[in-house]
Amino acid sequence: MITRLVHLTRSLLSPLSRRYARARKRHVWEKYWSRDDFSPAWGGRAISPEVEEAVDEGWLPAEGPVLDIGCGLGDISAWFAQRGYRTLGFDIAPSAVERARKRWAHMETPPEFHPLDACIMSPPDWQYKILIDRGCLHQISENDHGNFLANILRVSAPDARMMLYIRAFRDGIPFGDPEEQHMKEERIRDTFYPFFEIERIENVYIDKHWGAVPEEALPGMVFRLIRKS
Repeated sequence: MITRLVHLTRSLLSPLSRRYARARKRHVWEKYWSRDDFSPAWGGRAISPEVEEAVDEGWLPAEGPVLDIGCGLGDISAWFAQRGYRTLGFDIAPSAVERARKRWAHMETPPEFHPLDACIMSPPDWQYKILIDRGCLHQISENDHGNFLANILRVSAPDARMMLYIRAFRDGIPFGDPEEQHMKEERIRDTFYPFFEIERIENVYIDKHWGAVPEEALPGMVFRLIRKS
């Protein structure tokens, strides 16, 4: 009887705990982005060289639509929009979205920006061919990875291509450590299986100095993923 009560209590509390965690995360990011002086080490990065390379070599298609996941101030969205792609960026913090809209309002065809939590709902369904996540998924609890993936899948094209950046090689782990690489690769493979397959992995720096300033360096990995039709 006690065991059954314990399982019942856990089953009731788990969804409540997740909702609380999501609400708290939204509150934290909104608090950050509502500050005019908020300038994180990963901010102001413009476009990542890996994304630019993927476009130049044709791995990312020449046409969109493009989904900028966790867009922040919209640098990635604007870069694609300037090149003629139909682009939408979303962020969990309404203040970030509002700042992005104002920042790129001068463009002839600016991106669309929406406040949205991808663990709860999907972005507008444009059947995106290009998905860019430069640090959103690794901010989400693993318990919510399934919700995140389901909401992204609903709006992505059958042959969508995704570039996913995650943190790695932190807390004293050497950059490029093979064990860390393997662990991260297996985690991403398990998260996206069987809907995406990994085509390529690179070790990268995801801070605005691209690792050139050691005290602000943010090492990580970028995955090239292809949706399996």
